[in-house]
Amino acid sequence: MSNKFKQGKTISLYPNIKKYASELGVALELLKADTNKLLEMQNSSRTRYPAVSVLLDVVQPANRYFKDQLELARDEARDIPGVNGYRLLKKLDEIRYAWAKRVSEVRLFVANRSGTFGDQDKVLPGNVTSEGIYADRVESLLNDARDMARSAERAIVLTSAINEMISSSKRYGNGFKKAVSSFIGKDWRTDVRFLELKIEPQLNKNLRLLNAIEVGLSAQMEQRMHDSVETTEAVSSYIWWFISAVYLLLLLAYLAFEKTIRQPLIEVARALEAQANDEDYSMPCLHYSVTESDVLIDAFNNMKEQVNSRQLRLESILLNAGEGIVISDQQGTIQTFNPAAEKLFNLCSEEVCGRHVSVLLNEHDNIKEQDWLSLWVDKGSSGSVPQEVKLIRPSGEPFYISVKTSTMLHQGEKHYISVVMDVTETRVLTDRLQNLADMDSLTSLHNRRYFTEELDRLVERSIRSKNYSNALLFIDLDNFKFVNDTHGHHAGDRVLVEVSNILKAKVRRSDLLSRLGGDEFSIILYDVDEQQAIDIASKYQYQIANFTFFEQGRVLDVGCTIGVAMMNEALKGRDEFIMQADFACQLAKRMGRNQVYLYSQEDNHSKDKMLGYMGVAQSIKDALRNDSFRLFMQPIKHANRDSVFCYEVLLRMEGDKGELILPYGFMPSAERFDLMKQIDLWVINKSIRLLSEYQKKGVNVIFSINLSSQSIGDFSIANEIEDTLSLYNISPANLIFEITESVAISNMKKASHFLQFLRGLGCRTALDDFGAGYSSYAYLKDLPADFVKIDGAFVQNLDKNSLNLAMVKSMNEIAHIMGKQTIAEFVESEDVLKILNDIGVDCVQGFHLGKPSETIGEQKTGMVIPIR
Repeated sequence: MSNKFKQGKTISLYPNIKKYASELGVALELLKADTNKLLEMQNSSRTRYPAVSVLLDVVQPANRYFKDQLELARDEARDIPGVNGYRLLKKLDEIRYAWAKRVSEVRLFVANRSGTFGDQDKVLPGNVTSEGIYADRVESLLNDARDMARSAERAIVLTSAINEMISSSKRYGNGFKKAVSSFIGKDWRTDVRFLELKIEPQLNKNLRLLNAIEVGLSAQMEQRMHDSVETTEAVSSYIWWFISAVYLLLLLAYLAFEKTIRQPLIEVARALEAQANDEDYSMPCLHYSVTESDVLIDAFNNMKEQVNSRQLRLESILLNAGEGIVISDQQGTIQTFNPAAEKLFNLCSEEVCGRHVSVLLNEHDNIKEQDWLSLWVDKGSSGSVPQEVKLIRPSGEPFYISVKTSTMLHQGEKHYISVVMDVTETRVLTDRLQNLADMDSLTSLHNRRYFTEELDRLVERSIRSKNYSNALLFIDLDNFKFVNDTHGHHAGDRVLVEVSNILKAKVRRSDLLSRLGGDEFSIILYDVDEQQAIDIASKYQYQIANFTFFEQGRVLDVGCTIGVAMMNEALKGRDEFIMQADFACQLAKRMGRNQVYLYSQEDNHSKDKMLGYMGVAQSIKDALRNDSFRLFMQPIKHANRDSVFCYEVLLRMEGDKGELILPYGFMPSAERFDLMKQIDLWVINKSIRLLSEYQKKGVNVIFSINLSSQSIGDFSIANEIEDTLSLYNISPANLIFEITESVAISNMKKASHFLQFLRGLGCRTALDDFGAGYSSYAYLKDLPADFVKIDGAFVQNLDKNSLNLAMVKSMNEIAHIMGKQTIAEFVESEDVLKILNDIGVDCVQGFHLGKPSETIGEQKTGMVIPIR
């Protein structure tokens, strides 16, 4: 064959190989450029994760600014005196806790998006939902705090800080929503998307070109062999060596291609697949490669380092999280125990990793080990709200944690991720508040509220079980009023404390001892018969009667009278049970005091009177339900001019025949059956509504409302006043609240806080019946009262009694020195009015100036009869 023939064949085969080789070179250049772009993306978290810019530029600054404003608000709240400051500080603590939970949910969302803690499709919606719950909680608490701050004094900075917190919370929420939108999109990671859309197609194209070159070379070799066969007959001996050389060269070219291009590409592809599957894969050392393969391998190694760096950052988040994170497998074996968990449980990671979760839970010693895991999971997986668990530290000290557990699948196995927080302080505060609600502050005994609730439960249980072996003791101290009036309030308090200590030392563990108020105590005796009840009561009476009380070196004679009532199947309810014990106590007093009396069937002659008490109590309940009470207003005038300063609101109850019953006809029963608080609420609501009606008519008046001892210190009453004023848009300055001197000094601390709270709302306060006690001057300076109402017993015969005149002068002068205004009650003549003007009393009240009327400016009368 001629050279021309050989050249023609070669030209027909080589152009495709050259074309593929040229395309391969271009493709490798593009792959190099795209790889460099990928590295640039991975060098910065902002370019790799688009949502990071939102987190760093919006969410994180909003979080820092919110915390700064929260601390500023807490500092300001501490400077606000009284209950307002306490309530605001408590509300801000709730905000701080809810905000911390909200930030934790955001952090968990970011960590869960990487797939570290479980199935993203299941975990991420829960994180977003939880963040929304806490965001709503924060918003609600902030609005409450802002309303409270606006009603507080000197709270401009506090209100501004709360407003800033509200704005910062909104920025935080908007930023998080943008981050969520970015995180859940397909392009949440630009490097992965770039690998899918750019790198992977380039690699596939290179492989196709290599395969095409391989096919071309093989085809060329076959064509050469075919041509050699055709020319063998003519030139076989001449070109045999040439064909062999060509074959050898082609083989060497193929081997060189395999070593330098194809094998490196295959290794990089395997490594990428292993990296994507989170598997370990070590690339072999390649001694022969082209420049493009070296660049590709270097790019892969750089990418692997970036991925490892990301993994390290996620581990850093786990190590530095403020909440304890415990990860266990399906069998309950602890695998991860972060530093926050170490601090919380006082256990190091080496001690617990590889051990069962029962090493953390010691709440119930009788639970088997296989049940510990279900306890741990059940406690922490009740929806989005964490559950509380009580634990015991190695030192024996109890503490409380909140647990929230979620599940994830890793390599086909279920794992539990538990986020735990120490909530001991919150639990202790809750228990303390519950204790304050149930206990008497002076004696640390159960109070009337707890007593009546327990008595209700006892009566219900007894009726269901038909077991009536229970008794009720009413204990009333003898001569206590004498001690309180002659030796002062502090001496009376000490007597009450010592008596309570005597009773506590003798009471059985199964029985309930309570202080009902004043000098009255009660004991519920469980599982006793009649004789046992009498014996127990007699022991109490003997112990108190034989105890010596000393006050400033003087011996105080204090005994007690005890009424005993046995539960029986004819008992209609709690009120009748109380009435029997109380009535037995009253009968014992009539028989000479300092003794025990058992209510029995022989006392049926007095049953009508007891039923009368109960009937009045029922009438009061009916009046409250049917609005059968009526309000009367008596004017209080300026002493030096004939003009009305305000009106005292007085209460009357309609009888069965339409007659009006004066307060002394129903108030004793109301006090005995704990109905005074309901009456106070009725009067407050109706009075404020009446003020609103007068204001709509263009009449601006001030009402002075009396509060009972049962309402003093109950801040639910104060809150109801605040809410009702807001409902009817009435200024607090239109209300004055009166409490009697005896109520005030019976619990100075509670009365002072309550009156201060009312003044904080903008209302004014008055001390009624001033002078009736013996310690008035000693406590007047400590009570936050704007007005002092001088007791009518001193005013009534002022023109005929020089001693009363001197006392009224003294009370008026001392009140004025303390910055308080005075009101004289029971002004019934012009002579008395003139003397009060000369003394300098500010305001006066009495029938001489105006009788109680249902409407302002009218003297409307009705049939009024007292119930005795």
